[in-house]
Amino acid sequence: MSLQIVRQAFLLTIVTWLMVVPRLSSEGINIVTRTYEAGANRFWANENPYRLPIEGGDRYEYSPFFAMFYRLFTLLGGQAQALLWAAFNLAVFWLGISCWCRLERASPWWLILTMIAASMELNGSVLYQQINACIVGMTLTALWLFQKKNFFWAGLLITIATNIKPLPGIFALALLFPIQIRYWLGLFAGSAITLLVPALIVGFSNDYFFHLRWFETLGETLRLVRPGQLDIASAIEQLGFPTLGRFAQLGVATISLVLLFNPKKEKQWGTWCSLGLCAILLVSSRSESPSYVLLAPTYVFIGQEIAAHKGRFRWPFAILLLSGVFFATICFNDLWPKWLWNPHARSNLSKTLGASLVWLTAVGLTTRKAGTRPKLEDFA
Repeated sequence: MSLQIVRQAFLLTIVTWLMVVPRLSSEGINIVTRTYEAGANRFWANENPYRLPIEGGDRYEYSPFFAMFYRLFTLLGGQAQALLWAAFNLAVFWLGISCWCRLERASPWWLILTMIAASMELNGSVLYQQINACIVGMTLTALWLFQKKNFFWAGLLITIATNIKPLPGIFALALLFPIQIRYWLGLFAGSAITLLVPALIVGFSNDYFFHLRWFETLGETLRLVRPGQLDIASAIEQLGFPTLGRFAQLGVATISLVLLFNPKKEKQWGTWCSLGLCAILLVSSRSESPSYVLLAPTYVFIGQEIAAHKGRFRWPFAILLLSGVFFATICFNDLWPKWLWNPHARSNLSKTLGASLVWLTAVGLTTRKAGTRPKLEDFA
């Protein structure tokens, strides 16, 4: 990893962190980070992190490994913890983006615009204090390492990301074939670290018990229906067409899996990654507004590939992408005049519409003729 990548990630982190400092300084930690804190404190006290939530928190749903790790942040006070947690998420996110994209003096205007749009979506997730931005950054870095043939470290990193939150697992599985021995070794090493290292703190019996409770909690939360879910099935059901929503969800899942797991097709990493991220949002029943930070890198990746596309569908692709960016991100920004149109009036359903448009763009770019495909790594 070059110094240029680290320097760009550092500068972008500083700029975006300064944008959230005023609000986080006044509010401190919220229900999300209080839940992380409770899970970490219970873990380090050899208590079950998955029992009933504390007052002002939610039920802890993450792995024992994450509970062990988050202890680093609980050592700080409320405001300091919130600020450091935001800085950490931003740094990991921008490191993942910077592995693939370089901002320079001669950078084209469209790259700058897509970076701004990505930072807008990122801002909301960081203010909500979720870990999604970190997960996105870890996934992008792992995919970059795989593309650079650093297979062991790619497998290790994507396993740790999947342990914290299962969503990157779809990419981990899609890279299993054709078999790369070093990648598989990385997967095993990551599994050993995330499963066994917590045992050094709480002992093997407690570690085993905590993992059983974690698996039970995951199973319960998958069956839990929450208000404000923004997957495509829930969104269409809110409009009064539940059957159509289930068919749409099945269609998105089927098409995405076929394209993601096609071993004979050369990966165009930008659209391939974007397709997976959009599919996660549209299919997962856990999608909610802060989860849509998963869309942020797709703006940059797809924008790059459209700009390099020389075919007749360049402008249709560009219109689809820009429409998706508007409905998912721009119209939720404070700069958008809500008197003109308020997306919150329909329970944020325009975010699902935006993700659907970006997904369609990724599908179109993935399935077009190979002769017109630019490679994302050519831009890195």
